[in-house]
Amino acid sequence: MKQLHFRVYGDSKLVVNQLLGVYDVKKPELIPYYKYARQLMGYLDNVTIEHILRNFNQQADSLARLASMITLPSHRNQILICQNWIIPSMFDEEDDGGEENAYHIFVHEIETEDWRHLIIDYLNHGKLPEDPKKRVDIRRRAPRFIYYKETLYRRSFDGVFLRCFGEDEAMQAMEEAHSGICGAHQSGPKLHFRIKRMGYYWPTMVKDCIDFARRCQTCQFHGNFIHQPPEPLHPTVAS
Repeated sequence: MKQLHFRVYGDSKLVVNQLLGVYDVKKPELIPYYKYARQLMGYLDNVTIEHILRNFNQQADSLARLASMITLPSHRNQILICQNWIIPSMFDEEDDGGEENAYHIFVHEIETEDWRHLIIDYLNHGKLPEDPKKRVDIRRRAPRFIYYKETLYRRSFDGVFLRCFGEDEAMQAMEEAHSGICGAHQSGPKLHFRIKRMGYYWPTMVKDCIDFARRCQTCQFHGNFIHQPPEPLHPTVAS
């Protein structure tokens, strides 16, 4: 099958760049899969790898979001995700005993929780978290939110409903507003007001916008030089 022209689409930018040789594979658990994929690519004559944005992969992304938004009973507040991967024995160590298949099992617990899920669960099902502080916070903030057509909105001070973003959507919004086609590489507070004026919201948007503007590589290259001394000057008196 040397004449087969194979085209691969992936939604993980990290994995795609690793297979293309742009990024180095640093995680030990990913090295066997990287070697196996490179050997499979060597069997073919022409392999093209393309990165697909999450916006163009809505079906798989919707299934992943649906699984993460399942309302669990009160006695279960964590979901365990278990994945079982099989790697051929050719990538095992020589002293492994020559087993036919090596089974690598990774169990990950969800540590970061989407802030929207707590409010959605309270608006739809009246469910509150077990933490008393979070209970008071959700009850206090919930009247300003509305859940309409599977989308969470927040009522601003002007009466305009702002669409609530998660972590990935917030990062994409900051990238497009700050350094996109019409981006002006503005400062953090101005970036926050611009995104809010466009109709989007998330709780930590002020801090995130300031941090994003400070980490912008282009702004650091082309920004104005600061001639102010880092410490106040102390005059010295001649003896």
